[in-house]
Amino acid sequence: MIQKENEWTALWQQHKSEQSTQPPLPTVDFTRESVIVVFIGGRSNGGFYTKITGIMRDVNRLVVIYQEVIAGSYCTANAIVTQPYHIIRLKRTDLPVLFQKQTEIYDCPRVP
Repeated sequence: MIQKENEWTALWQQHKSEQSTQPPLPTVDFTRESVIVVFIGGRSNGGFYTKITGIMRDVNRLVVIYQEVIAGSYCTANAIVTQPYHIIRLKRTDLPVLFQKQTEIYDCPRVP
């Protein structure tokens, strides 16, 4: 979780460093907001993506539930290396974060 402007700026610059034209840094009011970031790392093709599907608060922590979606056997995917991610803003909290991963395999229809 990101709580400070300098951490957000550094992450954004590193995340977008490979792009020839870097998009502007999204504005975040860190007095009222926090940023949650999920990166699932490099993948061998375009058949992967990730999304944050839920956030729950309990007494001692914030639980971030995210999915890694994988293309199934009959799916076609671009043969390029990808680095799926999902970034969201939420109401500021100082609770520690626990990430829970769920994996889903998306099966494409088999073409006869």
